[in-house]
Amino acid sequence: MSSSQTTPKHVVDMEDLRKVAQSVYARNAELVKLDKMKDEFVALASHELRTPLTIVKNYLWLALHEKDEPLGSNTTKYIDIAAETVDRLMFLVEDILTISRIENGRVTLAKEDVDMVPFVRGLVESYQVKAQEKQIRLSFESSVDSQLVTFDKNRFTQVVINILGNALKFTPVGGAVRVSVDIEDGAICMVRVSDTGPGVASDKQASLFTKFGKIDDSYANLPNVNGTGLGLYISKEIMHLHEGTLTAESVWGKGSTFIASLPITK
Repeated sequence: MSSSQTTPKHVVDMEDLRKVAQSVYARNAELVKLDKMKDEFVALASHELRTPLTIVKNYLWLALHEKDEPLGSNTTKYIDIAAETVDRLMFLVEDILTISRIENGRVTLAKEDVDMVPFVRGLVESYQVKAQEKQIRLSFESSVDSQLVTFDKNRFTQVVINILGNALKFTPVGGAVRVSVDIEDGAICMVRVSDTGPGVASDKQASLFTKFGKIDDSYANLPNVNGTGLGLYISKEIMHLHEGTLTAESVWGKGSTFIASLPITK
């Protein structure tokens, strides 16, 4: 091969350097993006923590300094509000810790074979009192009498309770929540939770499963509804660990259906 057909060594070296530089720039841009996301997360978490802590501090101060009889009606009210706020704070902290464990690969699943039908029926029954308090019709049905599925009971309970709790929270008085277990093609077990709440617009549904995924003008911002926007994100990640999925179907003004799907391995 003649010298005219041979690529000069310095040209090859420059091409290699260019590729390395492009790789470094791309990696640096990704690190900057990740660092920004971390900062945003910490800022949001700090804000969410600061608000309940301030409420606790104020009401406890009132409880200690109000000049009425010990444990009077006002004092009891202040302490009750403080206690409820502390509970929300604890849930928030636990959610943040769960996210940290998931994203750092420190969550291990204790899987076992479970009959999905009585398992979900039991969870629904545990929420009947809450449903009755809100005058909501809570029902359960299954297309099969029995179906063994392999999953971590504690983690999957967290998922079902999250979507069921949300359905009850956002469904108005006199509405209905329906929970069902269905099998698709003999390979997928689906737990559906449907409500008659206000629903979520189609162009905003993807945000449901993001961190702090509250949506403007949606059910997640109804008056007197508290939430951190972490529950659905955590639930989706738990389903991913199970090689399953968590999806949502919603029609604005008519309600939503959340579907937790797990593969049937036996």
